[in-house]
Amino acid sequence: MRTLGVDVSHHQGAIDWAALGRFRYGDKSPRFAIHKATEGATYQDRRYAHNRSEARRHGLTWGAYHIIRLDTPEDMDAEAANFVESAKLGDGDIPPVCDIETQWIDAAPGPAAAVQGIRIWCDIIKADLGVDPILYLSPRGLRHLGDHAAGLAGYRLWICDYDDDPTDEMPEGFREWVLWQFTSKGDGAAAGVSSTYIDLDWFNGSEIELLRLADWSRATPAPIDPSADPVLAFAEWLFADRRVARKLVDRYESE
Repeated sequence: MRTLGVDVSHHQGAIDWAALGRFRYGDKSPRFAIHKATEGATYQDRRYAHNRSEARRHGLTWGAYHIIRLDTPEDMDAEAANFVESAKLGDGDIPPVCDIETQWIDAAPGPAAAVQGIRIWCDIIKADLGVDPILYLSPRGLRHLGDHAAGLAGYRLWICDYDDDPTDEMPEGFREWVLWQFTSKGDGAAAGVSSTYIDLDWFNGSEIELLRLADWSRATPAPIDPSADPVLAFAEWLFADRRVARKLVDRYESE
């Protein structure tokens, strides 16, 4: 099972989040949105904060990505701080994404330095937020990293591939994909954005599994009283996961 989502930035212009929620790709509607938050040590996407508020208000699971600038590996502390302070992610959000664009791999002193910079950024994010980032990479980017890509194989992968289903042939060293950007040609007008096109993505699992991915907390919520909240009690029984049940019921009651 796969769950549909979108990834966006200021390039999409104004977004009608109600229209986006009604958008259909086949028999699926978007259940998550991942937005560009930052790039490098100083850039912040000007539409990020507003879109985060609107997406959450319309019941979408939220995520954020950072475009890593590998031409200045000494700036990884500043790049990580820029993302953490701007993205403001936490429990209930998709884990942070490190967007590794091929142009910045090529701008690094070499592929080994690129991988080192990526790992430093990810280590800082893990130390600050307590969760391992997801890596966004294309087959071309992986080729440009060469054998050094093996140094990233322990991370979860968001693969950008408009030609082939990554399930058919995973990049060497990576076990599975979590997210797949399968097209950059989604119908922008139908999706409620100002741009002609919108990126569409699959999450490799059901919406319940997506909510589990977004569950950063190890805390156990208070038991549910079936007489006080029979709907939530039934959801807990059905999904065998109290935190996910609570989030799912809250989402659909808000829609």
